Amino acid sequence: MTHRFALILSGMLWVMAAYAQTKTNSHRISYFGSVQTGLQAGSSDIDISGQILNGIQYKSWALAAGTGYDGYGLPGIPITLYGQKSFTKLKHKPFVYAQSGISIALKVNDWNVKAPDGKDAYLLNNGFTAEAGIGYQWKVGKKIQLVANTGFAYKHHEVQERQFFWGDWIGGPPSGPDKYNTIDYYYRRFVCRFGISF
Repeated sequence: MTHRFALILSGMLWVMAAYAQTKTNSHRISYFGSVQTGLQAGSSDIDISGQILNGIQYKSWALAAGTGYDGYGLPGIPITLYGQKSFTKLKHKPFVYAQSGISIALKVNDWNVKAPDGKDAYLLNNGFTAEAGIGYQWKVGKKIQLVANTGFAYKHHEVQERQFFWGDWIGGPPSGPDKYNTIDYYYRRFVCRFGISF
């Protein structure tokens, strides 16, 4: 299901970009893209955040498919549907945005732990991610804007943690079928990014 969702969003990305580039100016539909990076901070950590957006823009509205890297808590690759609404017709203007989608869990660092018998200590499930916030853009070229935004982000992952027994650690006889504790991780944090849009 997750891979199907990712493929659908990836297809949307290319279709929207191609559609925008073939429309005439009379329709006021144009290509929208952005590359951003920054930091995110919550109650337990500070980590990096980055994203790439690709889609279409119609007047003051933008719709895009996004992906990137989310290193907070359980690291993941978000695949989201992004929406943005700009205000005023000035060169420099504020905007609001929102996005949501899936977070593909990455088995890295502390999450890539093996038991003495060689089995994974954690089974990671892909989760849900969402974010909303405000931003400002400064036009510095005909089609290029500097962008700064800040918002509140939410992420949920379900992790299955394998139960260990003394026999597993000292090489004793098998302790029976594998048993797992299911743990839900909820991550809430503030995000601040800077980048360019075009």
